[in-house]
Formats: sequence, structure tokens, C-alpha cells
Amino acid sequence: MEPLADERQVGGDHYRETDIQPWDAIEGWSHEDQAPFEAYLWGNAIKYIQRYRRKGKPVEDIGKAIHYLQQLEEVLAWERLAK
Repeated sequence: MEPLADERQVGGDHYRETDIQPWDAIEGWSHEDQAPFEAYLWGNAIKYIQRYRRKGKPVEDIGKAIHYLQQLEEVLAWERLAK
């Protein structure tokens, strides 16, 4: 029987080396009122912040997190304007 998804990692050990998996943090910190796309952007930013010192490209991972946060900021700004 193949191990459960939470028991393995595909493509390296950069997430397994931490006490908490990014998807566990994202699930635990999520907000009930997040729209799906908002949650996607927010979760990806968390993922890149979590791994920035573990995958060997810290500046690139911080840049990716910032990019997702910029998109999230734009989505929230448009949402606010639409009200």
C-alpha cells in the first residue's frame, strides 16, 4: 500500500524538514470567509515563505511569495471597489 500523501513528499525534502507542513499551516490558519481564489493566493504565499531557506533559492522564493501577495492585494482592492 502506498503511503498517505501527508507521509511523503514529491521532489525533495524541503517541506519534510519542518515541524509543520505548509498545507497544515494553511488549513489551520485559513479564514471561513476567504473566497477560493483568495485562499489559493494566500496559501501559495505561505508555502513560499515557509520554504525560502530550505530549497536553495531564498531570493526567488521570497519574490514568488511577494508576487502572490501582490495579486492578493489587487484582488482585495478590486473586491473593495466593487462594494
